[in-house]
Amino acid sequence: FLFQKKKIERLFGMVATVIKIGNLQFQRVAANGQSSFLVRDEVAVAVASGVGMTLDELEACLCTQVTRSKNKGVDPTTACERRDALASAIYERVVMWLLKKINAVFESEALDN
Repeated sequence: FLFQKKKIERLFGMVATVIKIGNLQFQRVAANGQSSFLVRDEVAVAVASGVGMTLDELEACLCTQVTRSKNKGVDPTTACERRDALASAIYERVVMWLLKKINAVFESEALDN
């Protein structure tokens, strides 16, 4: 086989995580209206698990802007943009890994012929 069963399962898991990332939801913090928080539902739990983070880490990654002087919350629109960038980055890395593996097989077969 081209891939080991464990790697295939991990690959499908990452693709599933990318798909689920698009379903993450954010709500505006009522107190100031400028910050948002991650809706902690089964989608958020699955995404956090899929990327190897806790829910708190995932929320901080998507909903907090870190500057030298302080951490500042971001609005839901910015959180969604960060969510989409995360999905894109993971997807790109999965596809690049897959292409490298496939190309390695083709190169090996070409050398054998």
